Amino acid sequence: MLCDANDFYASCERVFDASLVGRPVGTLAELREAVACFTIGAAKKLRSHRLAACALTVFASTNRFSKDAPYYSDSATVEMAYPTDVTPELLARASACAEKVYRGGCEFRKAGVLLTGLVPASPTTVRMYGDGEWQGARRLMRALDELNARFNLRYGRDAVAYGVACTGAEWKSKPGQQWRGKSDRRSPRYTTRWAEMMTVGRRLT
Repeated sequence: MLCDANDFYASCERVFDASLVGRPVGTLAELREAVACFTIGAAKKLRSHRLAACALTVFASTNRFSKDAPYYSDSATVEMAYPTDVTPELLARASACAEKVYRGGCEFRKAGVLLTGLVPASPTTVRMYGDGEWQGARRLMRALDELNARFNLRYGRDAVAYGVACTGAEWKSKPGQQWRGKSDRRSPRYTTRWAEMMTVGRRLT
């Protein structure tokens, strides 16, 4: 199976969200923030496919072609007792995995999140403890996804976002998120973005 590291891939087996970073990540706080962004994106795609994940993997690596520092790559996986598609639950586990993967002194050039053990989101196993709170969290996720779908055209992608990882255009004015991949020279997305669609007008004489 081939996966584009700058895009999202979903199948009946896994959900993959990763990116090459624009500026090397050297601190644990930055790595956590990057992983949080990828986790939020993966969780959103997970719900769009009506799936829930049983396991989460975080991986990160430095530049394998660097002559100034040795190559380092590692990953950490956590298995969940119950399948989930709730972003806060996935974020908590992703943050813990990022801490395990991090190594001081390394400048990470690539990081990502992999959700595996996918099962249909409904019906799901009833939880022995906290099932009511979890069902409430799932309703909140549906409301959040509906709000973003409604306001995306007016306010941009992810108009309602998590404070742990601002998304959309906000990162450009936030110095701490300059690790995001650059897309200044990206061609217009005529076939997938209404705001970038070509327009043809008639000249009035």
